[in-house]
Amino acid sequence: MNRRLLTLFSRVLELPDDYLWNNVQSHGSPTGEGYFRHALFRPVGKTTSEKSKGLRMHGHTDFGLTTLLFSVPISCLQIWGRDEQWYYVPYRPGALVVNIGETLEIVSGGHFKATRHRVYRPPDDQLEQERLSLVLFNSSVGDLRMTPAMESPLLQREGFIEEQGVFKEFQAIMKQGVPVPTNAQWREVQIAEATDPTDTERNRIGADQIMLDGKLMQHREYFGVKVILPV
Repeated sequence: MNRRLLTLFSRVLELPDDYLWNNVQSHGSPTGEGYFRHALFRPVGKTTSEKSKGLRMHGHTDFGLTTLLFSVPISCLQIWGRDEQWYYVPYRPGALVVNIGETLEIVSGGHFKATRHRVYRPPDDQLEQERLSLVLFNSSVGDLRMTPAMESPLLQREGFIEEQGVFKEFQAIMKQGVPVPTNAQWREVQIAEATDPTDTERNRIGADQIMLDGKLMQHREYFGVKVILPV
Protein backbone atom coordinates (compact mmCIF):
# COMPACT_ATOMS: atom_id res chain seq x y z
CA MET A 1 0.00 0.00 0.00
CA ASN A 2 2.77 2.46 0.88
CA ARG A 3 4.52 1.79 -2.42
CA ARG A 4 1.28 2.45 -4.33
CA LEU A 5 0.84 5.73 -2.45
CA LEU A 6 4.42 6.77 -3.20
CA THR A 7 3.78 6.02 -6.87
CA LEU A 8 0.85 8.45 -6.83
CA PHE A 9 2.89 11.10 -5.01
CA SER A 10 5.74 10.65 -7.52
CA ARG A 11 3.29 11.18 -10.39
CA VAL A 12 1.98 14.39 -8.82
CA LEU A 13 5.59 15.61 -8.74
CA GLU A 14 5.86 14.52 -12.40
CA LEU A 15 8.69 12.16 -11.56
CA PRO A 16 9.12 8.47 -12.51
CA ASP A 17 6.68 6.18 -10.70
CA ASP A 18 9.37 4.63 -8.49
CA TYR A 19 11.22 7.86 -7.71
CA LEU A 20 10.16 8.17 -4.06
CA TRP A 21 10.33 4.40 -3.50
CA ASN A 22 13.83 4.09 -4.94
CA ASN A 23 15.37 7.35 -3.70
CA VAL A 24 13.65 8.37 -0.47
CA GLN A 25 11.97 5.30 1.06
CA SER A 26 14.27 3.44 3.45
CA HIS A 27 15.07 -0.18 2.62
CA GLY A 28 18.33 -1.18 4.30
CA SER A 29 18.50 1.02 7.41
CA PRO A 30 18.00 -0.21 11.00
CA THR A 31 14.30 0.59 10.64
CA GLY A 32 14.04 -1.27 7.31
CA GLU A 33 11.13 0.06 5.30
CA GLY A 34 9.53 1.30 8.51
CA TYR A 35 8.19 -0.10 11.71
CA PHE A 36 4.84 -1.41 12.83
CA ARG A 37 3.47 -0.47 16.26
CA HIS A 38 0.52 -2.02 17.97
CA ALA A 39 -0.59 -0.81 21.37
CA LEU A 40 -3.57 -1.36 23.62
CA PHE A 41 -4.59 1.80 25.46
CA ARG A 42 -6.67 1.37 28.58
CA PRO A 43 -8.92 4.03 30.17
CA VAL A 44 -6.91 6.85 31.75
CA GLY A 45 -7.36 7.62 35.44
CA LYS A 46 -8.84 10.93 36.57
CA THR A 47 -5.59 12.27 38.07
CA THR A 48 -3.58 11.55 34.91
CA SER A 49 -6.29 12.98 32.68
CA GLU A 50 -6.44 16.21 34.68
CA LYS A 51 -2.66 16.55 34.70
CA SER A 52 -2.42 16.06 30.93
CA LYS A 53 -5.51 18.24 30.24
CA GLY A 54 -7.01 15.39 28.24
CA LEU A 55 -4.00 14.97 25.95
CA ARG A 56 -2.63 11.51 25.17
CA MET A 57 -0.05 12.92 22.75
CA HIS A 58 0.69 16.55 21.85
CA GLY A 59 -0.01 17.99 18.44
CA HIS A 60 2.78 16.91 16.09
CA THR A 61 3.70 15.82 12.59
CA ASP A 62 5.33 12.47 11.85
CA PHE A 63 8.87 12.26 10.51
CA GLY A 64 9.28 9.96 7.53
CA LEU A 65 7.19 9.61 4.38
CA THR A 66 3.77 8.26 5.31
CA THR A 67 2.02 6.77 8.31
CA LEU A 68 -0.76 4.23 7.82
CA LEU A 69 -3.29 3.60 10.58
CA PHE A 70 -6.23 1.22 10.74
CA SER A 71 -9.43 3.16 11.37
CA VAL A 72 -10.72 2.24 14.83
CA PRO A 73 -14.14 2.84 16.47
CA ILE A 74 -12.73 4.54 19.60
CA SER A 75 -12.19 8.22 18.76
CA CYS A 76 -8.87 9.61 19.99
CA LEU A 77 -6.99 10.70 16.88
CA GLN A 78 -7.60 14.32 15.93
CA ILE A 79 -6.36 16.38 12.99
CA TRP A 80 -5.78 20.14 12.79
CA GLY A 81 -8.15 21.67 10.26
CA ARG A 82 -7.54 24.58 7.92
CA ASP A 83 -9.77 26.63 10.24
CA GLU A 84 -7.22 25.95 13.02
CA GLN A 85 -9.51 23.72 15.06
CA TRP A 86 -9.08 20.10 16.17
CA TYR A 87 -11.39 17.44 14.72
CA TYR A 88 -11.79 13.76 15.56
CA VAL A 89 -10.99 11.46 12.64
CA PRO A 90 -14.27 9.62 11.92
CA TYR A 91 -14.39 5.83 12.04
CA ARG A 92 -14.71 4.06 8.69
CA PRO A 93 -14.85 0.23 8.96
CA GLY A 94 -12.03 -1.37 6.99
CA ALA A 95 -10.45 1.96 6.09
CA LEU A 96 -6.87 3.16 6.40
CA VAL A 97 -5.99 6.62 7.69
CA VAL A 98 -2.99 8.09 5.86
CA ASN A 99 -0.82 10.77 7.44
CA ILE A 100 1.73 12.58 5.30
CA GLY A 101 5.13 12.84 6.99
CA GLU A 102 7.65 15.67 7.20
CA THR A 103 10.06 14.11 4.71
CA LEU A 104 7.36 14.02 2.05
CA GLU A 105 6.48 17.66 2.74
CA ILE A 106 10.10 18.71 2.30
CA VAL A 107 10.83 16.52 -0.75
CA SER A 108 7.72 17.97 -2.43
CA GLY A 109 8.78 21.55 -1.74
CA GLY A 110 5.72 22.07 0.44
CA HIS A 111 3.17 20.83 -2.12
CA PHE A 112 2.25 17.98 0.25
CA LYS A 113 1.59 19.06 3.83
CA ALA A 114 2.64 16.96 6.80
CA THR A 115 -0.52 16.06 8.71
CA ARG A 116 -0.83 17.93 12.01
CA HIS A 117 -2.47 15.58 14.47
CA ARG A 118 -2.69 14.65 18.13
CA VAL A 119 -4.17 12.00 20.40
CA TYR A 120 -6.86 13.32 22.74
CA ARG A 121 -9.34 11.96 25.24
CA PRO A 122 -12.23 10.17 23.55
CA PRO A 123 -15.81 11.48 23.77
CA ASP A 124 -17.58 10.90 27.10
CA ASP A 125 -19.46 7.81 25.91
CA GLN A 126 -16.13 6.11 25.03
CA LEU A 127 -14.03 7.12 28.05
CA GLU A 128 -14.15 3.66 29.64
CA GLN A 129 -13.38 1.75 26.44
CA GLU A 130 -10.02 0.22 25.52
CA ARG A 131 -8.47 1.37 22.24
CA LEU A 132 -6.29 -0.79 19.99
CA SER A 133 -3.87 1.22 17.86
CA LEU A 134 -2.31 -0.38 14.74
CA VAL A 135 0.15 1.92 12.98
CA LEU A 136 2.78 1.51 10.23
CA PHE A 137 5.41 4.25 10.11
CA ASN A 138 7.21 4.30 6.74
CA SER A 139 10.78 5.49 7.11
CA SER A 140 12.99 7.53 4.81
CA VAL A 141 16.68 6.98 4.03
CA GLY A 142 18.58 7.89 7.19
CA ASP A 143 21.64 9.63 5.70
CA LEU A 144 19.60 11.54 3.10
CA ARG A 145 19.51 15.28 3.77
CA MET A 146 15.99 16.67 3.86
CA THR A 147 15.84 18.84 0.73
CA PRO A 148 13.35 19.29 -2.13
CA ALA A 149 13.46 17.04 -5.23
CA MET A 150 14.63 19.76 -7.59
CA GLU A 151 14.46 17.41 -10.59
CA SER A 152 10.66 17.52 -10.26
CA PRO A 153 9.13 19.36 -13.26
CA LEU A 154 6.30 20.46 -10.93
CA LEU A 155 8.75 22.20 -8.56
CA GLN A 156 10.68 23.71 -11.47
CA ARG A 157 7.49 25.12 -12.95
CA GLU A 158 5.44 26.04 -9.86
CA GLY A 159 8.16 26.62 -7.27
CA PHE A 160 7.77 26.01 -3.55
CA ILE A 161 4.80 26.45 -1.23
CA GLU A 162 5.94 27.89 2.09
CA GLU A 163 2.66 28.91 3.66
CA GLN A 164 2.96 26.61 6.69
CA GLY A 165 4.71 23.67 8.20
CA VAL A 166 8.20 22.33 8.57
CA PHE A 167 9.24 23.02 4.96
CA LYS A 168 8.92 26.76 5.51
CA GLU A 169 11.41 26.53 8.39
CA PHE A 170 13.79 24.24 6.47
CA GLN A 171 13.69 26.61 3.53
CA ALA A 172 14.65 29.51 5.82
CA ILE A 173 17.92 27.86 6.87
CA MET A 174 18.62 26.55 3.34
CA LYS A 175 18.48 30.15 2.08
CA GLN A 176 21.18 30.97 4.63
CA GLY A 177 23.40 28.19 3.27
CA VAL A 178 23.13 26.20 6.50
CA PRO A 179 23.23 22.40 5.99
CA VAL A 180 19.88 20.83 6.84
CA PRO A 181 19.79 17.70 9.02
CA THR A 182 19.58 14.19 7.64
CA ASN A 183 16.43 12.14 8.09
CA ALA A 184 18.14 10.11 10.83
CA GLN A 185 19.27 13.23 12.72
CA TRP A 186 15.81 14.76 12.47
CA ARG A 187 14.10 11.58 13.64
CA GLU A 188 16.48 10.93 16.53
CA VAL A 189 16.41 14.44 18.02
CA GLN A 190 12.61 14.50 18.05
CA ILE A 191 12.43 11.12 19.77
CA ALA A 192 15.04 12.23 22.33
CA GLU A 193 13.25 15.52 23.08
CA ALA A 194 9.69 14.19 23.24
CA THR A 195 7.80 14.95 26.45
CA ASP A 196 4.85 13.28 28.12
CA PRO A 197 1.63 15.33 28.30
CA THR A 198 1.74 14.95 32.09
CA ASP A 199 5.08 16.81 32.30
CA THR A 200 3.84 20.06 33.83
CA GLU A 201 7.36 21.51 34.03
CA ARG A 202 7.98 21.43 30.26
CA ASN A 203 4.39 21.76 29.07
CA ARG A 204 3.75 25.34 30.10
CA ILE A 205 4.07 28.84 28.69
CA GLY A 206 7.62 30.02 29.20
CA ALA A 207 9.05 26.54 28.76
CA ASP A 208 8.01 24.55 25.67
CA GLN A 209 4.77 26.40 24.99
CA ILE A 210 3.87 29.84 23.66
CA MET A 211 0.71 31.75 22.74
CA LEU A 212 0.60 32.64 19.04
CA ASP A 213 -2.36 34.55 17.62
CA GLY A 214 -4.46 33.39 20.54
CA LYS A 215 -3.55 29.72 20.04
CA LEU A 216 -1.53 27.59 22.47
CA MET A 217 1.44 26.20 20.55
CA GLN A 218 4.31 23.82 21.26
CA HIS A 219 7.64 25.49 20.43
CA ARG A 220 10.92 23.64 19.85
CA GLU A 221 14.10 24.25 17.87
CA TYR A 222 16.33 21.53 16.41
CA PHE A 223 19.43 22.17 14.25
CA GLY A 224 18.33 25.77 13.86
CA VAL A 225 14.90 24.70 12.57
CA LYS A 226 11.97 26.16 14.51
CA VAL A 227 9.09 23.75 15.08
CA ILE A 228 5.83 25.43 16.13
CA LEU A 229 2.78 23.19 16.30
CA PRO A 230 -0.65 23.43 17.92
CA VAL A 231 -0.86 21.68 21.29
